[in-house]
Amino acid sequence: ENTGTYPAENVKITDILNAKLDETSVKMINASHSYTLNRGGNTLNWNLNGIDLAPSGKGQVTFQIKPKPGYAIGDIIPNTASIYFDFNPAIITNTFTTEFVTSLSVSEFGNSSFLVYPNPTKGFVNISSKDSSYLIDTVIVNDILGKTIQTRTINSASTTIDFSDLSSGIYFAKVKSDNSESVIKIVKQ
Repeated sequence: ENTGTYPAENVKITDILNAKLDETSVKMINASHSYTLNRGGNTLNWNLNGIDLAPSGKGQVTFQIKPKPGYAIGDIIPNTASIYFDFNPAIITNTFTTEFVTSLSVSEFGNSSFLVYPNPTKGFVNISSKDSSYLIDTVIVNDILGKTIQTRTINSASTTIDFSDLSSGIYFAKVKSDNSESVIKIVKQ
């Protein structure tokens, strides 16, 4: 965010990568403005020239990177970046951390008491009990790493869950009723 009182014509973002990250695996995902990316060792420099970012205007770059071999469960990798608006001193971003956790375990998979459709989905997913006399108590949606994305109390034989704001990928819905509990893989396109 341009916290100044004048538009920033040129913005530079510098990210010095943690030694646990494989700098050769950087892959750009998205950027709010046109940019050039210069890489030197473990340093990434994005130059967003001529963007004329208004005061309070926002911009971003999004990338993915793989860890180097040898990381362990519990390892935490911090990341910050320095953002330069024209010739002003750097603004340091908040620290983003990635923690390596055990993957989500799936105790019951495939033999479900629930119908889930459409799957894959681009938006909403309908979940209903195969036996309408059983009510769905809760639905817990986790990402592939086991992080809880959404928890809903239902108390109905069917429900609809909105996946439209989630990134494409694999999610797991843990559906609980009085008589059954199932973990269902859902693919968001």
